[in-house]
Amino acid sequence: EAFEPDWVKGSGKHVGSPWSCSELHAYEVWAAMSKECILHGEVWMACTLADEAIKHAKDHGDRRMLRDLAITKARLARVEGRYAESIKSLKDVTAADDEQAAKIACLLAEAYQKKGQPSLADSALRDTLLAMQTAARKSTPR
Repeated sequence: EAFEPDWVKGSGKHVGSPWSCSELHAYEVWAAMSKECILHGEVWMACTLADEAIKHAKDHGDRRMLRDLAITKARLARVEGRYAESIKSLKDVTAADDEQAAKIACLLAEAYQKKGQPSLADSALRDTLLAMQTAARKSTPR
């Protein structure tokens, strides 16, 4: 999956993508509040805010926020001890920046370890490291 362009075609003209505009959407605030709720142990409220943010991010086509919310949902599942659900919430993430990739790798590795599958945990970390090294080599000018 390629990263999202700053402009999308809508109604025959170019319009700014929701993730590149300086405008703040309510679902972005809900996503941030969800993360904060996790830190304070408010799991039910974090889950409610994340679910609502996912609905709105889908409506706006904001794939960057959807990836971030998938990580949040995986963290919520981990906090509740539902490791299979944590893995499931990350299965649709097909592209990520370096920070997101690192978070996903750690969540997957922990979930696989807890499920008694250390080889899959090692594989998740190894594959992420390889992908990040490859991306770094491609972005370095020669």
